[in-house]
Amino acid sequence: MAACLRSRREAHIGRGLADRQACRADHRIIWPFVLVLSMLAVGCASAPLDQVGSLQSYDELKPSDGWLARSLMRVSKDDVLAARTVRIIPTGFSPPAAGKSTLTPAQRGLITNAVDRTLCSGLSQRFQVVALTEPADLTVHVMVTHATPTNALAVGVSKVASTAVSVALPEMHIPVPRLPIGLGNLSLEAEAVDVNGKQAAAMIWGRGANALLDSGRVAREGDAYDLAAKFGHDFSKLLVT
Repeated sequence: MAACLRSRREAHIGRGLADRQACRADHRIIWPFVLVLSMLAVGCASAPLDQVGSLQSYDELKPSDGWLARSLMRVSKDDVLAARTVRIIPTGFSPPAAGKSTLTPAQRGLITNAVDRTLCSGLSQRFQVVALTEPADLTVHVMVTHATPTNALAVGVSKVASTAVSVALPEMHIPVPRLPIGLGNLSLEAEAVDVNGKQAAAMIWGRGANALLDSGRVAREGDAYDLAAKFGHDFSKLLVT
């Protein structure tokens, strides 16, 4: 009798283990489909390509859209390749953008600092970055033309949901999209001019946060701050490569 009970108990435990393993296998099969559906359902904020008049010329700008960012650009490779030094005028918000923005001056400062910091790092890969008081072969200036704040509450809720999924399914490493509401965006226009003030390169750039790819920060300037660095990388690449 004892042997019979032990056999039944072992069989029950075995079935329990098998059920849990089957459940995990089902999760592995189902979650890729859930992820694909999430990718189709999540939102992506759009960003306008405004012209605010900070560029010397808007002629000959050609579309060069990426997967997420939209841009118009032109570059005179001969002028850029001949340059050895560059100076960076601090980035600012255009009067229309500053007037319409609900971001505080401190929040706007974080965004513009992110642009300048990324430009300095990116351009230094090829150019010598000099002080504003020194002469330079190229002078770069950037203007923020549009910035939509992030809904910090929505980002916070998304992070809580992501943590809950990680705790419930620690072995799966499942990305959880943000709530596709309150996504921030950023638009800028930038220019590099030579020693004679002639335009050597120009770019109008805009991108919105993506609910799946951009995790976001719990701050109203969070998305714009992250996008500022992405813009800095793209404009640096235009001049460096």
